[in-house]
Amino acid sequence: MLMLSNIIMAISVASLGIYFHLSIMNDEEFYNWIPILCISTYVSFYSIGVGPIPWQMLREIFPSNIRRRATAISAGLCWFMAFGVTKYYQNMANSVGIGWVLWNFGTVCAIGVLFVYFCVPETKDKSIEQIHKELNGSNPPTKHRHIIEIDSISIASS
Repeated sequence: MLMLSNIIMAISVASLGIYFHLSIMNDEEFYNWIPILCISTYVSFYSIGVGPIPWQMLREIFPSNIRRRATAISAGLCWFMAFGVTKYYQNMANSVGIGWVLWNFGTVCAIGVLFVYFCVPETKDKSIEQIHKELNGSNPPTKHRHIIEIDSISIASS
């Protein structure tokens, strides 16, 4: 869900950036529905992935003896970063234009896909002890399960 959420968010923000670049060149009002569609898509996919899942994962990744303090620090850092993004947006929009800022945010979402793929452990159907062992490196991560598994075929030379 995190990867899908980041992918769709990146596409919608990049599309909105393209719209703003094209709207500067063309004064046509035929495509007025594009910003509404892009923002609605962004908010919808944020709400099903990137918005709630990290908050759920906080109770899974921190050990019980530091969970409260670590969650409080994480929440404070999250809201501090939200303030920074809000301030960054206006300053950058004034400097380089809205389209470039939106493409920058789309790039951050695309980097988020890579981060989730390489760094965020799968926690579905795992106990908290298994997750902690995997994060500590004492329990190697399980192989990703794919719908179609292709086994390597070895051909013996005669």
